[in-house]
Formats: sequence, structure tokens, C-alpha cells
Amino acid sequence: MEYTNIQDKKNLFREGFTKLAEGGKYWLMSYFIALLGLLAILAAGLGSLTAIENTSGFETALSTAGAALGAGVFLILLSAIISLLALVKLKNGAEALSDAERDLSKGATGTKLMLYSIYGLILGLLILLGGVVAVAASSGGPAGLGLLGLGGLILILSAIGLLVGFILFIIFLYNIPDTLNRKYDLEVSNDFKTAAIMFAIALILNILIKTGVVAPIFDIIGAYFLYKASLDSVRAVEKWTPRSESEGSSGMEEFTL
Repeated sequence: MEYTNIQDKKNLFREGFTKLAEGGKYWLMSYFIALLGLLAILAAGLGSLTAIENTSGFETALSTAGAALGAGVFLILLSAIISLLALVKLKNGAEALSDAERDLSKGATGTKLMLYSIYGLILGLLILLGGVVAVAASSGGPAGLGLLGLGGLILILSAIGLLVGFILFIIFLYNIPDTLNRKYDLEVSNDFKTAAIMFAIALILNILIKTGVVAPIFDIIGAYFLYKASLDSVRAVEKWTPRSESEGSSGMEEFTL
């Protein structure tokens, strides 16, 4: 549903950018927590080598390495949960902006598709695991192969959905400043375009080069600019005076789109 009341639109713009800011913040948090987790796992690996080389302190070094590994795995799982929360916040923000302006509906569509695709990936992995267990059982071979095929198909479709959803989200971010400036004289931050470009570069690197280190850097930069642009845009909405209000209206008129 698209709202046409001016004050409703202003409230939705404020809500949308606030949620996008929260999503960007959680996105950044998830990356830094994941980095700590990777460092902990690396420390665990180095600790294991130390334990092998230092026979006198073998038990202590091995215990320390085990603790570091456990902490690393916990932090990686925590990062995944926070990433999912970030996506939910981004979806809520995109939906609010879509309710205010139908030309920004790609954001709502993209984030929903990404969220459902992640659920699909989890489901596909579970079915795949069930297939592996069934194949391992002497009596469950045919059923196991069927589960493996179904799980693989769900994983492929979910990966495609995740890719398409992310592309729609990038387009949505890039279009925000021009759309709101053209239709409402609402000058929000152009950093949305910078965020979109950073995410697009990260996506291209992941697809073409399959870099494990460089692409996340662009994702982090994109998440930062998304967070910054959203906060700046909340302030812009607070100061915004719609055209009809500046012309002496009561603020309850409707736009003709």
C-alpha cells in the first residue's frame, strides 16, 4: 500500500531511513565480530602448532588452542545471527520507503528475496545433511540420493534468489537520492549512491575473481556509507518542508503522482 498523505509520507521516510541506519550498523557489527572470530580461529591454529612443537607444555597449549577455537566458532555464529538481524532491519526500512513511494519498491522486493533465500539455504543444507545420513545408512540409499538432489536444487535456487535480491537492493540504494529529490524536493544523502557502488564492486569481485579478502572490504565500506547516508537522511527528513506545506497548506493534502 502506498500512502498519499504528506505527513504519513514524512513519517514513513523517517522510519525507513532509521531502519536502514540500524541495518547498516548491525551489518558493520557483524563484519567486525566475524573478523574477531577469524582471528580467534587463527590463534587456535597457531596454538595447536605450538602444542606440537612444545612437548613440555603440550596440554596447556592445546587447552588454550581449544578455547580459542571455541570462541572463534561462537563469534562466527554470532556474526551470522547479527547479519540476519541486519537484513531484517534493512527489509523493514525498505518496506517503509516503498509504502511512501512506489518507485522505491525494488528495495522491499530485494530484501524480502534475500531473506527468503537465506531461509532456503538453511533448509537446503538441512535436507542435504539428511541425504548424507540416509546415503550412509545401508538401507537408505535411494531416499538419500533423492534428498541430496532436492537439497542441491534448493541451494541453487536460493543462491540465485540471493543474488537477484542483492542486485535489486543495490539499484534501490542508488535510486533513492534522485527519486526523492525529483518527486519531493527532499535532498537526502548522495552517500546512498556510494554505498550502492561499493556493494556492486564487492558483488562483481565475488562472482568474477572469487576473492576471499578484497570483496568484504568493499562490503564494509558500503555498509558504512549506508549507515552514514541513512542517519544524514533522517536529519534531512526532519528539516524537510513538503511543497504543499511551503505553499501554505495544512500538511494534510495529497500528492498527485
